[in-house]
Amino acid sequence: LSGRLPHGQNPQIYKEWVKEAKAHNVKTLVSTGQKEVLDFVLEEKPYALMFTLSQLKELGYDISNIETILDQLLPLFEHGIHYIGVYLKEKGALMLSKHKYCLVESPFLPINKNNTAASGAFLGAFAIGINRKYELERFSKLCLCAASAANSNVNYQICTRKDVESRLKKTKIKQLIR
Repeated sequence: LSGRLPHGQNPQIYKEWVKEAKAHNVKTLVSTGQKEVLDFVLEEKPYALMFTLSQLKELGYDISNIETILDQLLPLFEHGIHYIGVYLKEKGALMLSKHKYCLVESPFLPINKNNTAASGAFLGAFAIGINRKYELERFSKLCLCAASAANSNVNYQICTRKDVESRLKKTKIKQLIR
């Protein structure tokens, strides 16, 4: 579930969507920068959360460095979350599980820093990784490579699997210790 809740819409609708998905054994991945939406969603314990730097900033998080972001996100696991992903654009990505924290880095820099297709591709790859039960490291790299491929293809309608896979070998993961 992603997107901005329109003004005047009850943010509880996200909670209802997560609840309905759970009733049908569907794992939910939520991406939001709206505090009221996040608060309602956390009550229903979505499977995973995804944020961009701008969403974290909108939520009131200090985004000055990776360690600070990590420290602020770890308490979200107390709400039953399994994974948290943060698309950091040119800084890479943070992919977190309850017991493993990874920084994913790529030499492929964003071409268009305001391209929202990149965060959408990251979110989509995240959902695929969860659905296919990939290990954290595998879907972490996949997420950043999908975002990078989508960003570099802003003049085309879609990035291809080849675009994503060509970046995988050059994308590195570093485990963070806490």
